[in-house]
Amino acid sequence: MAESTRGEQHARRARDFLRQGRFVEAEREFRRAIASNPGRADWLFNLGWTLEASGRHDDALAAYARAAAGAPKERDPQLAMGLLLARLGRHEQAVKPLEAAMSRDSKCETACAVLIRSHAQLGEHDAAEVAYFLGLQTLDHAATCHLEMARSLVTRKDAVRAEQCFRKALIEGPSIPGIRAELARVLVVVGRTQDASALLQDELNRGPTPPALGHEIALLMSQMDRTREALDLLEHVIRAEPRHAHAHLLAARLCRRQGQFQKSAHHLAVGRRLASGVPTASLESALHLVRRGSIAQARLALEEELSRHGLPSENLGAMELITALLNTGSAPRALALLRGRFGLATDDLPVLRLAARAAFASGHFALGGGLARRILAKDACDAASYSNLAQCAMDRGALRVARAWMQRGLARCPQDAGLLQLLVAWRWKVAIGGWWTMLRGERSTRAGGTRRISPTDAIPDQAD
Repeated sequence: MAESTRGEQHARRARDFLRQGRFVEAEREFRRAIASNPGRADWLFNLGWTLEASGRHDDALAAYARAAAGAPKERDPQLAMGLLLARLGRHEQAVKPLEAAMSRDSKCETACAVLIRSHAQLGEHDAAEVAYFLGLQTLDHAATCHLEMARSLVTRKDAVRAEQCFRKALIEGPSIPGIRAELARVLVVVGRTQDASALLQDELNRGPTPPALGHEIALLMSQMDRTREALDLLEHVIRAEPRHAHAHLLAARLCRRQGQFQKSAHHLAVGRRLASGVPTASLESALHLVRRGSIAQARLALEEELSRHGLPSENLGAMELITALLNTGSAPRALALLRGRFGLATDDLPVLRLAARAAFASGHFALGGGLARRILAKDACDAASYSNLAQCAMDRGALRVARAWMQRGLARCPQDAGLLQLLVAWRWKVAIGGWWTMLRGERSTRAGGTRRISPTDAIPDQAD
């Protein structure tokens, strides 16, 4: 009896120390209590919680395992073990204790939600769905389960079902932080920017926004071309958390796109000082170096960005990196990245323009010519395509074809400086002997010559 009383006293003192955050003293008292009565699973559980709070995760897991063995019907030791393993990224090990927690308490929403997340993190999305639907049969409240299922569906690019799950989570758990931003991200991907804007505004209206969430919302705003609003929000984020490296780097990018180069350079310097390894840090440095004409340094910064992080996930960021590669003389690499990211069968005009430029710069004239013609079929006033086709024809000595492309281009874009400069160059080439080349080409055409015509040699239809 005396030993039991002494153990209770140690346990009581340990709980007091724990409430005060004095983890060393709490651990000492819990161990003394357990020494007096090793079978007390609740003391073992509290010891595990103390060790976890002090950052000694492996020791905490050992204490939870002992508590689970001492109280095989209890949910909490299994749940604590599963949650800690999931938080440490050890999802494969987390599955078993989370399933054990669910078997002991089928209404445990936390166990179900984290079990769904662990399966999804392991790529076991079918198992995640099984856990989700089994949970729905027994849970009274399933907001976080809907949320984790939505995230799994986002990973699988199932936007329709992901939106459904996000909206169910929003109905059951309207106060879950950041849920509207996560749903807005899905809507941005599918082009429903108006609905996404309403959700983000609702999120911002709910009160003070944590810096991490503010950065996420600013990033989404930037993807919806709401750059000014994104910058205003980033100012609040940086004021609240001056050492937020990601916020500084996003501000640097948006200021650069707005032409505010001095502010951009300031945010870039701060962001790189705080965390130089953050994705896009090297890209922003490279873009500033290109602007200053430091091509060799810019090329090194771009290679560093690609080797560390690959292309940015945001399409605009990827296009900026590929454009920078072109500007630093790495046209073949730029063309390869464009093929891999967007493909060349796309109908996106900015991508086609960049691909045509990369193809011509890489010496792939037939490919560049084909891309330029596809651009002109979509935008008959694209002066760069006329210039590229005319220049390519001139380089191959097809002066008559070059003249036809320039005539067509100047009919559409009479003041384009590039076409006018090319016309001057064409006249000089004709003046120093090109007439004979043109005449020979015309005679060959009249005689039904069989010379193979490439996409860049073909004479275009005359402008209307």
